[in-house]
Order: sequence, then structure tokens, then C-alpha cells
Amino acid sequence: MSASTDSHSFRRLLNRPGGAYRDYVLSASRFAGLLEFLRAQLPDDSFEDALDIGCGAGVVSRGLAEAFKRVIGVDQNPDNVSLAQSIADEHEVRNVEFRSGTAQSLPVESGSMDLAVLNGVLEWVGLNNEGRNPNAIQQQVLGEMFRVVRPGGWLYVGIENRWYPRTLLRDPHVGLPLVDALPRPLANVLSKAISKRPFQAYIYGHRKLRRMILGAGFSEVSVFSPFTGYQFPLLYIPIRPRAEALRTIAAINESQLIEALRTAGRTNDASVVIARLRRRARWGMLGLLTHDFAFLCKK
Repeated sequence: MSASTDSHSFRRLLNRPGGAYRDYVLSASRFAGLLEFLRAQLPDDSFEDALDIGCGAGVVSRGLAEAFKRVIGVDQNPDNVSLAQSIADEHEVRNVEFRSGTAQSLPVESGSMDLAVLNGVLEWVGLNNEGRNPNAIQQQVLGEMFRVVRPGGWLYVGIENRWYPRTLLRDPHVGLPLVDALPRPLANVLSKAISKRPFQAYIYGHRKLRRMILGAGFSEVSVFSPFTGYQFPLLYIPIRPRAEALRTIAAINESQLIEALRTAGRTNDASVVIARLRRRARWGMLGLLTHDFAFLCKK
């Protein structure tokens, strides 16, 4: 989900004519891959309490509720909180609750969560705090994640890759050309020249963001390439080691991938997709040429 702002109302988005956007946003199948990934990666005793930050309409929160005993969804926009709660009630999901709050100051007790999820949120927090240093705000948010996760707990982060070629040409958040390719001060100058606003939507390569997460206090950070992306993850390929990435790709069931791509609304040829992933992993280019990252971090 995108981080919420007062202008980012999911109710407005869900009411778009035709209903296609509503069907996509509320599709539980979008995050079946995330749940499968978490069940494979987390210990069996890690499924008590989960937190979904920037929950929007609550689709990730409701998905987490299938695996966790209690889920809290937090969003800055009170209308999103109300919408997410009403949809959860409509689907009779009883073990999820929604609260108003920001990623920098969560309405959650310290050390109370087995898992905190920042899915498509960290890149937006600078935009919600125009004029402040985006990196400093993001570090504050990561510190807040460390606060609410209990010892031995986990943080999951889904975010775009700054160095993905198409992203270098045009930022996917503010729509400006070249801002991710330029040093931050020059990106700021270009953004002000075009949009009259500073550039605040910072994303990173996996090495830089890994250092930021470790700097927040987390002890272990694993990086994955989620396919088809963090908004509709079908499978997760480890960036490193290369041999593990190749084993994961070799284990992909092509017929299952075809069905998953169909469900995701993708027309990609599954055999071509697998061959492309294999080449990138073999050449050690997966971390550079993946569109998105998924970070799984242990406290």
C-alpha cells in the first residue's frame, strides 16, 4: 500500500467508475505470496501480533489476519481507517483493528509486535513531511519499527529499487524525470524547477537501505526480489547468495507461474520470465535489475 496522506483517500480511489480499481485493491490474492513467504521464513512462534503501517484500505492487514492471531493496521488518514475497518467487518475478519497514526509515532506499545510491515510506505514519508530531510525522516521511521518490534521479532519492507533502469528515467512516485539518477541536491534543484516542490520521495539500492536498517538496530537483514513486485508478490528470489537465487528460480513451477501471472493480470510469457530471472541471477545483476525489493529484518 502507499503511505497515506490527508489527500490519499482510498475511498475516493475505490469509487472510480467501472470498479476495476476496487477489485484490484481489495483482491486478497494479491498478498497470498506474501503470506506464503512469511510462513516459510518466520519461526512458528512468530505469528501472534502483526502491524501493518500505511494500511490504506486494509488488504495487507486482512491478509496478515489469516496467519496472525492479532493484527493492527495504522494509517494517517482517518477516512482510510474507517474504510478499512468497515471492509474488515463486512468480511467478518474479527482479529484485525485499525488505528489512526503516523509511521513516525505509532499508537503501539514498545516491543509488542512479532512483525511490522512497511509495504510501499517508506518512500512516501518524506512527501508527507515536506521541507524536512527525507533520509532523516526515514531513519526515524525505521527506529520506530525497531521500537515496536519485540526482541527476536521481524520487520518486512517492500520498496522500489532506485537503480532500476526505468526508474532512473522517471521516478514512479512523483513522476519527475531523472531525479533518481541524479545526486540528491541536483534532484532537488530539478524538482523545484519543474514542480516548485523539493524532491522528497527517496528510494535506494539494496546496499544503502540495508545499512539504514542495520543502523536502526536490526541485527539481520535479508534482501529479496519479489516477483511481480511488492504490490503483487507471487514469489521471492533472494538477491544473494547467487547459488540460492538460482536454486529458487530453478524450483519455479512454470504451470503454477502461468496461473499466478493470469491472476495478477500479467500477460508475460512464463518461460521468458524464468529465463530472464535466471540470466540476471547468473550474471549477479538481480540486485540491480529488479524493479522492487523486499527486506526481511530480524531484531
